Amino acid sequence: MAEEVAKQAEEKRLDREAEEAQLREAEAVAKIAEDECLAHEAAKEAKSLEAEVAGKRAEEERLAHEAEQAETAAKKAEEKRLARQATEEASRLEAEAAAKKAAEEVLQKAMLQARDLMLETQDLQDPTEREAQAPLSAKTATSSQALAESEQVFALYSFDPSKIDWPFDDQKALAFSTGDKLKVLPVEG
Repeated sequence: MAEEVAKQAEEKRLDREAEEAQLREAEAVAKIAEDECLAHEAAKEAKSLEAEVAGKRAEEERLAHEAEQAETAAKKAEEKRLARQATEEASRLEAEAAAKKAAEEVLQKAMLQARDLMLETQDLQDPTEREAQAPLSAKTATSSQALAESEQVFALYSFDPSKIDWPFDDQKALAFSTGDKLKVLPVEG
């Protein structure tokens, strides 16, 4: 009996140890399953975060591309505006230069004609020729005096005598600027 009791006690102890081992094994399996479940959830969460980061990165790249396109379009528009402005300025300067050149040519022709007229007048040696020219000179002088007395004019262009070959050594050319008020004087001669 004592052996039987000891044997039963030993069997109970072995059963209890086996149950404890099974419990520990079940806990270990549950722990592994829980760890696998957590790992799976963590992997799912990581994939979700990766997808979110990739979406944000794609959105940032799209916005950067749009900003770059807008900046390029703005630069092109500014370049076109500046080119148009430069073309307009060049056209204005060309027109102004052409007008100045035309005015200088007209003025130079008028001065040459005046010089030629003076030379012709000085070359008249014959008194009858002078008398024949006198009525014309008187008319010219009278109309020049009337113009001088009745009319003041404004310069349409600037005139710088240093930029042309002045044909009259005994007379000094007077410079004037656009908008200057000028009085027409009769030519004495």
